Amino acid sequence: MFVMQNEDTNRTFDISFRTPVHDDKGVPHVFEHATLGGSKKYPSKSLFFNLTHQTYNTYMNAMTTDIMTTYPIASLSEDQLLRYADYYTDSVFNPSLMQDKSIFEEEAWRYAMADADSELTLAGTVYTEMQGAYTIQRAAQLDFMKTLFPGSQAGNSFGGDPLQIPNMTWEDLKNYHDAYYHPSNSLTCLYGKLEQVPAFMELLDGYFSAFEKKEFTFADEGYVPIKEPVAKTHPFAVEATSDTQNGAVVYYGLICEGATYEDEQVMDLLTTLLNESSSGFQQEMKKRLPAASAGCYYINSPEMTVVFRATGMNADQAETFKEIVDESLAKVKENGFDKHAVEAVAAAIRLDLLLTTEESNVGANLLPNVAYTWADSGDINAYSKYVDNTANFMPFYESGAYQALVGKYLLDNPRTALSITKPEPGLTEKQAEALSAQLAEKKAAMTPEEIQAIVEQTALAGEKEGDASEYVARLQAVTVDSLPVERRTYEIADQTGEDGVRRIHAKADVTGVGQALLLLDAGALLQEDIHWFKLYTNLLGEMDTKQRSNAELAAQMTRYLYEKDMRISVLTGESDKECLPKMRVSFIAMDEDLAPAYELVYEILFESKLDDAQAVADTLSQVKTALKQQITNASYNIQVYRAFAAANPGFAYFNYANFLDYYAFLEQTEELLAKEPEAVLAKLAQVRDHLKNSDGLISGFAGNEESYQANLKASDAFIQKLGKESREHASYDLPVIAHKEALVVDSAVNYNLLYATFEELGIERFTGDLDAVTRLVSDTWLYPLLRDQYGAYGVDHGATEDGVYILSFRDPNVKETFDVYGNLPKLIEEGELTEDVLQGYILSAYSGYALSTGELAGAKGALISHADGKSQDRTLKWMEELKAVTPEQVKAYAAMYQTLFDKGLRSTSGGAKTVAANESLYETVFNPFAVKAEEPVALGDVTEEDWYFEAVNKALEMKLMDLAEEGAFKPNEPATLGQFAKALFVMVGGSGSEEESIASLSEFGLLPATVKAEDPITREQVAEYLITLFVASQYDFKADIPAEIPEFADRDQVKAPHVDMFNFLVGLEIINLREGDLLAPAEPITRGELAYLLTGL
Repeated sequence: MFVMQNEDTNRTFDISFRTPVHDDKGVPHVFEHATLGGSKKYPSKSLFFNLTHQTYNTYMNAMTTDIMTTYPIASLSEDQLLRYADYYTDSVFNPSLMQDKSIFEEEAWRYAMADADSELTLAGTVYTEMQGAYTIQRAAQLDFMKTLFPGSQAGNSFGGDPLQIPNMTWEDLKNYHDAYYHPSNSLTCLYGKLEQVPAFMELLDGYFSAFEKKEFTFADEGYVPIKEPVAKTHPFAVEATSDTQNGAVVYYGLICEGATYEDEQVMDLLTTLLNESSSGFQQEMKKRLPAASAGCYYINSPEMTVVFRATGMNADQAETFKEIVDESLAKVKENGFDKHAVEAVAAAIRLDLLLTTEESNVGANLLPNVAYTWADSGDINAYSKYVDNTANFMPFYESGAYQALVGKYLLDNPRTALSITKPEPGLTEKQAEALSAQLAEKKAAMTPEEIQAIVEQTALAGEKEGDASEYVARLQAVTVDSLPVERRTYEIADQTGEDGVRRIHAKADVTGVGQALLLLDAGALLQEDIHWFKLYTNLLGEMDTKQRSNAELAAQMTRYLYEKDMRISVLTGESDKECLPKMRVSFIAMDEDLAPAYELVYEILFESKLDDAQAVADTLSQVKTALKQQITNASYNIQVYRAFAAANPGFAYFNYANFLDYYAFLEQTEELLAKEPEAVLAKLAQVRDHLKNSDGLISGFAGNEESYQANLKASDAFIQKLGKESREHASYDLPVIAHKEALVVDSAVNYNLLYATFEELGIERFTGDLDAVTRLVSDTWLYPLLRDQYGAYGVDHGATEDGVYILSFRDPNVKETFDVYGNLPKLIEEGELTEDVLQGYILSAYSGYALSTGELAGAKGALISHADGKSQDRTLKWMEELKAVTPEQVKAYAAMYQTLFDKGLRSTSGGAKTVAANESLYETVFNPFAVKAEEPVALGDVTEEDWYFEAVNKALEMKLMDLAEEGAFKPNEPATLGQFAKALFVMVGGSGSEEESIASLSEFGLLPATVKAEDPITREQVAEYLITLFVASQYDFKADIPAEIPEFADRDQVKAPHVDMFNFLVGLEIINLREGDLLAPAEPITRGELAYLLTGL
């Protein structure tokens, strides 16, 4: 039990368990979901979401990690938190799952069919979630852990591999609960302004006392430590049309054998310093792998290891990455770190700790970290020790501890692993086809009664379960009447000086620190310059300046510009319909650091060297790679911005500047840099010079009066360096957003959006009652239908000042989801709603308004809202409207939902196959990363007259074979065992070098481990290895041997075990006969013959 008492009224309860991961089925994760599917005391599957939407909570969640599962919940009411504690504790110790198999089927996986004629499919909350969450980044981390720690639990997927989740059973979950959900294996934490600690203790004792004390040990019995360097390449499934450029993820780990706790303390700070952009490691990455992003961290289990990770690169650059790491570590050993850089990091960490209370959910963020460090170390005070250790940056520097640690553990280390995970185009389709065939076979073996049972179960999945209002009422501790309509407002001073600069001060009750804000006017930049403006912001802080190298600059930014933000921002004004683009600069600084901070801002903005085309190209490449990852992994954000852009000029500008249109610009600019670099540099300089102007400038600050005066002096010195030229604002004619559109990305799941403005809905403006309405609709219909019946992971439904939206999340469907949206008006009209039930939704929504942020963060928010013409008082009005909503008003909103469905903008993001299957739903389809059609390779030694012409081109297209050299295939040269192995590995869904392919195939017994890649392969060896492959694949090739087979003169030279295979290959014209109808089994197969055979197979 860990209790942290303080004055924070946003109180938090958290109970956590150490949960080892035994395999890739995701049992810990599924149990996290299932345990909140009802309990002995609260037997309702939907209660968790009911409580989320109907009670006074500020945070309610559960999370699984690689070593623990944690259940945090927070409330502004201690009485309410006590009731939540009862609900959570009963759920983890007495889950209904132990008796109710349907919870397993709902949360893990189940078979689904809409009717007897439908295809058999798989559904399940976690199954669908992990299809969306299993990105190449997640897969690469697990690939690495399996490579570094063979046989260890550390390499198992705690979330669950979608390919393995269907192997999980109900018994697996029940056994897991019995093994690990025990008080002796738990840590329970309380945080905040607590006056009822004894009541919490009594409640917990009532549950804990039912158990006997038990000792827990966690053995990793399968772990076989590596003794020498290991390197492996792993495929990751993407669609056939995917652009895989810079798509690989590379990990490099160094095991620190025998490292102590004292070593760990140094290791923690060492990896922090290596991560800093000023470090030699990061600077070398920028020079040699400019498109990549890299990081460094350490892990404890099963052995302490320093891990380096890079994304945004190609697989063949992995060795370069490893070289950079090794060379950078050697330089640390020799020279240590720059003293000023270490001081800068230490100062930034001190400020970060000072501002911890600026977060809105401190307890909910803090307690899972306390629990994780306990689970990792067994020490309840481990997190506190971690914080205390941050004071040692300079002492470790002065003692030479960093160099000593590098020399002892990281240089000349024989126990290392290099793991490469690279995208494999077409593997997604292969896996989908394999699963479809497997399910079809499963269905074919079912009886009509079994099929009907699945159909009925599928239909029942979406039906709302019994009324849970009794349990909700029992767990509610706060009433709507007791909620005060009050919110912290900030005094704001707003003046425009004789120089035309608007100066705004939001007064905050903090001492010695403040938040600075500069909004430089960009409204006069023409539309053709918007993307140049965006690229300019991307370059800020990444280039050398006139005064410093980028490494020196990075150290200064860490030291003086805490939470630095330099980006495009668009104000929309009091009407919310204006388009006022700004260059936004913000940072937090101590009073004594404000003057050097502003000087540094000026240096970055206006003295960055924009005359180095290669440096610009390098940064552009990294920006492009990062944007591609953003669009792919968070496509739903792109949908939301595009939807809002359809009706709001400010959002239209922001969307155009930042996302799909910007990606297309980056591709074009990459080409322009190669052809006309001076033109690119001139445009960037033009943008820079344009922004160096004080006309229309807003200078803002959040802090106390003394800090404001310090800021005023420093900011005025900055402003005086700017020009002053009055300019006309530009007008824009930005691309129109289609009313129905789709975005194709590499994803196994979909995101379906419906959105309309209030003008389209026939409503004057946003009102607070909509917060309760959207929660009610989510809880009563959207979650039961989309999640429980149709298998989506979740749904986000809300209203903002810009309109109303519904967004399904990690959704296996498209049409079915929009059908649910379309049925909402009828469901609302026909639904029963009492005042008592509605009060719960009001409570839940109200907690969001009542939750305070930190003093400085709140002042910053008030400052920005004021600058944009938004009053702080509007929030109080929304709170009053929320408290006053009635069941009759809710019913009246049925008409709004009908208009939303009829007139709303619709969009989907998902995989190419899904979008193509629903293409009729869309006016426009975007496919930004599809592979551009490649021109056929011109081969000087293969012509259309050659019998193997089509086979060679097809083998190259399918990536089964490579050119022998540029422009030449060399079809008559002997093929090698390595070339055959690499092709075979591709055919079974893998990828890798010739040596890696041999190693992987030999692991499965498909090739002898003794073969050498460079050795020629005979035609008979091909037959021999194909027999092994077909047997392993359970393919009866003998059944497909034709009745009539061409005669070959040297049949007697074929070894007896291989006769049937040659009959198969010759009979189906997969292998050619040579001149004189000879099979020539002992002769090497040529490259042209191998291409013919591979494509024939």
